[in-house]
Amino acid sequence: MKRVFITSRNFIFLALAILPAWSADANRASKAPDLSHFVVIGDSLGAGFQNFSLYDSESDKFAPRGGQRFGFAAFIARQAKTDLDLPLIAYPGIPPVLSLEGKDIVTRGTKTGRREPPLTVQTRDLSVPGYTVIDAILHSVNVAKVEKDLKNASVEDVLTIEVLGFPSLEKGATPCGVYPLPNGDVLFSEAACAIELKPKTILISLGSNDVLQSLIDGIPPTSLKKFSEAYTFLLEGLNLESGAQLVVSNVPNVTEVPFLFSVDEFEAICHAPPSGAGPNDYVVPSIANPKTTTFNICTDYAVRSASLIADVRTAVHDYNIVITAAAKKSGAALVDVNKLFAEITRNGYTVGKHHLTTQYLGGIFSLDAVHPTNTGYAILANAYIESMNHELGAKIPLVNVEEVADTDPLVPK
Repeated sequence: MKRVFITSRNFIFLALAILPAWSADANRASKAPDLSHFVVIGDSLGAGFQNFSLYDSESDKFAPRGGQRFGFAAFIARQAKTDLDLPLIAYPGIPPVLSLEGKDIVTRGTKTGRREPPLTVQTRDLSVPGYTVIDAILHSVNVAKVEKDLKNASVEDVLTIEVLGFPSLEKGATPCGVYPLPNGDVLFSEAACAIELKPKTILISLGSNDVLQSLIDGIPPTSLKKFSEAYTFLLEGLNLESGAQLVVSNVPNVTEVPFLFSVDEFEAICHAPPSGAGPNDYVVPSIANPKTTTFNICTDYAVRSASLIADVRTAVHDYNIVITAAAKKSGAALVDVNKLFAEITRNGYTVGKHHLTTQYLGGIFSLDAVHPTNTGYAILANAYIESMNHELGAKIPLVNVEEVADTDPLVPK
């Protein structure tokens, strides 16, 4: 454990001390971001998760165009003429990617991909799908057990190893935010690795999974106290330890995604009420189980109570207050993703000959009804770029969203 205390100047030690609040106020003046060497800390959005999978469509000539290379961070890197060395997962990805058969039949295969070589290159997109804010600070995995029984391991643990484990777990490599323990567990820290990479700019996209867990898994949102402690600790730690310009995004209203059906909407589609649901409750499709291969909302669903969804809406509002305050204190640029998706939900998004909506298969959300399409990610990338250009004086050219939409297999033609 000695290396834990030395690396990143006690960052992990402080994390293990139950997220103490630091009182230092950096009051750092914002500066133009240097994206020649930037790092991304995040969850599924930062990773370019799509169709409920992390995958590289270019690894298979028959794969539909999409996946990791079309995430918002990848778009920003290309516009800034730099390379994040993405932790690419061979198609059909992890979990197996959702596919569309015909006009409306969604299926999932049974095979998965693995991390593409070279495994000796350290990625600078450290985002792991499924991560909460606390996970980004510290996430523990028993690597040997996961590798021995991949089929029954959690998706988050498998992706932790694939994204953050290379080259750190390779023999003779210098670990980046990866700390083996004597009991066989391994600690992974996006935050510590980001500090060790010494970037000039850090993009942070976290918080969505602290509420999405309610929709996907049916568990309550992370408590406001825990979220506030973790998020404040994260930003203050990155600010004090890295010296990098921080760029953060807030949390969209996840109850507006097409993944969530009201009882009335369910009845209109299925011509019967969902079993076990009250009139004000909600229904979600059962896509989170990676072993499920076919999906029918009328037979494969889970009920989410009205009170749980109300708690999610409250949490999104309260989290964003915390994020705004922490960003201001740390001198971070703030990207208002919540406002962006609220405007698209109300008005749609017109680009060239395409009018996109947030309805299912409306062009903004992918087949999982939670994560963006290629075009949705391009729009999100431009929100980051516009914020950095306006707030920090960057001069990053915008993504050509029309060009992306014209080749997006999930944009209605």
